[in-house]
Amino acid sequence: MPQAYYDGNMVLGLEKSVMAHLQEETLKNASITELDTLKKYHGSEINLDLFYRDALPIHELGDLYQSFHTGRKSQRKWLDELFANLCQVGVVKNFKDQSTFQRMDAYQGYVIRADQWGEIIFTSLDQFEKDYFEIFKQGRNYIQKPKDYMRCMETIF
Repeated sequence: MPQAYYDGNMVLGLEKSVMAHLQEETLKNASITELDTLKKYHGSEINLDLFYRDALPIHELGDLYQSFHTGRKSQRKWLDELFANLCQVGVVKNFKDQSTFQRMDAYQGYVIRADQWGEIIFTSLDQFEKDYFEIFKQGRNYIQKPKDYMRCMETIF
């Protein structure tokens, strides 16, 4: 999975990422309808590496931009992540070819509908700051109502 570091580097792998492999495993529990939706944008052999390689690096570039301009100590983590997400959506929405946005949107919509996290335990921005690495390790969504978040993002873009 692409990862940005404060010193200005980004790490990208040459092969399909472990994250893509792991997330593809979760698709075994997906409904035929959900799989058909993903196949429309990710191909008949769903390849989530297209999300992790093509869309997520733009988010990471947003992180690098923020850290370059604000330094490590002056920015809150939730604001960094929001800014990087806005960069990601803003950039891919402006591509002439909308396939990256469609793959990104289809996959993220699937993740929200799958509700794979169960009870959401991180529900505030203060918790996001305090428990950032725990949230990152678990891959759990810290937003209490993701559908409201998506509606907000759709309004912006």
